[in-house]
Amino acid sequence: MTTTEFLAHPVSIKTEQLLNRINEEEVIKNLENDKIDFFKTACLYLLDRLKVAIPNLLSLAELNAISSEYENALTQINNFIGNGNIGHINNAVNHINSALPYIKNFPILNVPGDLDFSKIVSQFQKTIEDKQNQTEEKRDEIEAKISTLNSELDIKQTELAELTTKIGLKEKELETITANFQLQFETSNASFTKLVSEDRDTFRAEINADREKIKTDTDEIIKDLERKLNDATKLVNVIGNVGITGNYQIIANEHKKTADNWRSIATIFMCILSALLIYSIWKIGDVSYDWHKAIIRIVASAILIYPAAYASRESGKHRKLENLNRKLELELSSISPFIEILDETKKQEIKAKLVEKYFGNNYSTEEDDNKNELISANMLETIVKLVTSITKK
Repeated sequence: MTTTEFLAHPVSIKTEQLLNRINEEEVIKNLENDKIDFFKTACLYLLDRLKVAIPNLLSLAELNAISSEYENALTQINNFIGNGNIGHINNAVNHINSALPYIKNFPILNVPGDLDFSKIVSQFQKTIEDKQNQTEEKRDEIEAKISTLNSELDIKQTELAELTTKIGLKEKELETITANFQLQFETSNASFTKLVSEDRDTFRAEINADREKIKTDTDEIIKDLERKLNDATKLVNVIGNVGITGNYQIIANEHKKTADNWRSIATIFMCILSALLIYSIWKIGDVSYDWHKAIIRIVASAILIYPAAYASRESGKHRKLENLNRKLELELSSISPFIEILDETKKQEIKAKLVEKYFGNNYSTEEDDNKNELISANMLETIVKLVTSITKK
């Protein structure tokens, strides 16, 4: 390799970094003396060999390997300072040992080097003395702490003895309190048991008296309720009759109103019919009497017979329904008072027969309606035929 490459190579820088790290107080404090001496000697040996080496005969690969091993050793030492694992120091020693064969094979000039072993030994002794001083300081510090702890321990033992004495006194007080409490509890329990027994006898006598009184009052209330039940049954029958017959009365009133309306309509039509007939008959004696007009009036009068007959028929039908509902109302409202003196079995038999009578045979006015309708239609047809024959003549 060339001289320029040799001078620019970082192997010297890596070695000096490792040496400076070994000389730091933090490393000296945590690392063993023999390991510190090993790393310092390896760094100084490499730096001395680099000073007398012939650059042109050196191999770049060898310098790279040495630089890498020293850099790895520095990394392992830093890891040891960080976590305290001694395995990192062993790894660092192995890296230095791996680089030593390359260092020993450097082509060097035959000149004395700058490596001063006496200086290294002196530094090693100084390092040992520093370690001893640190050890003595740590020992004095530990002894002082031990003395302080012994004093505190004596104080705690004294406090413990006092606390033990107090606990013994409290135990005696607790035993006294427990004995007193047990005595008071037994006395109170006996007194309470006696009071409870007396109160129980008193309450039992009062409860028996109240039970007899409640039984007597209950019997009287039951008898009174039975009497009121009979009265209520009679009242319900009367109310039931009023509820049943009330509808018949309402229906009868409606039929009466409808019958009156149809009767008024029939009366109006009959008055109009009578007026037309009277007017036609009264005009017969006139000299200018027109038979055609007279026939028309008679036909109009005949036509008015049908609505008059229909209104009369409807009025009669509703009148009959009114009378039927009023009859049913009277009969149903009179049933209960007549059968009230009978026993319950007879009442039920009579009511069953009355149900068949009043609710099984409905009155119908269809035959009367058909008859009236037939009469009205036949009458109208007869009148029309008569008028037609007269007009032909």
